[in-house]
Amino acid sequence: MWEQISNYLKNAEWDFWAVVLAVIAIIVSIVIYLLQRNKKELVLEIIANTKLLADTNSQIKVFFGKNPIKNPSILILQITNTSNAAIVATDFETDFIFTCPKAKILEINTYSKTESLNLNFESSETEIKIKPLLLNAKDSFAIKILLDNSIEDSDFKFSARIKDIKEIKRLRNFFTATDYFLIFLYFFAVLTFFRFLPDYIFYILYPFICIFLFFVVKTVEKYLKKITINH
Repeated sequence: MWEQISNYLKNAEWDFWAVVLAVIAIIVSIVIYLLQRNKKELVLEIIANTKLLADTNSQIKVFFGKNPIKNPSILILQITNTSNAAIVATDFETDFIFTCPKAKILEINTYSKTESLNLNFESSETEIKIKPLLLNAKDSFAIKILLDNSIEDSDFKFSARIKDIKEIKRLRNFFTATDYFLIFLYFFAVLTFFRFLPDYIFYILYPFICIFLFFVVKTVEKYLKKITINH
């Protein structure tokens, strides 16, 4: 099998297609960079959505003030300006609005690594409104919400109308299909290098390089997904 791959990689026809793939990867990367350089983007990440009691029939009692809470939960959300452009207060047509009709909001705490980031909000039992603010590139803030009932991730909405931003994206898979396509092209570009190596070196290094590239991709993806206020 490895001999067939080696022979194919050293084939003149492969030389042509390897160069084509490498050039396409470079061109696509440049185009994507230019298109996204000044694109504004906000990302919402659910840091935690945790029940404080594993069983609602538990003998453990939780009180908020003097009132017992049967099924308390903690919801922590983080909003990050993941773009390279600042989002200024005048870009906002509406407040950030968090709505949660299936649970009562008991307490709200906000956090930000940026000391000068002042969060002003008002709230009711089912809604939080965060006033427009300046979010520089990579700025983020987090909201910790104590609820009187556990909810699913789909049970709440977080929205705002902001200039040049169609929607606040929920962070799921960090890499898009385009990202994986580029990784595929770069992978073949790297393979092109192997055709200049002796066969025995190719046999030894190829599987290790494949494993290494896989772990590099997954490690980078995991790191980029972990957008925390300690960044």
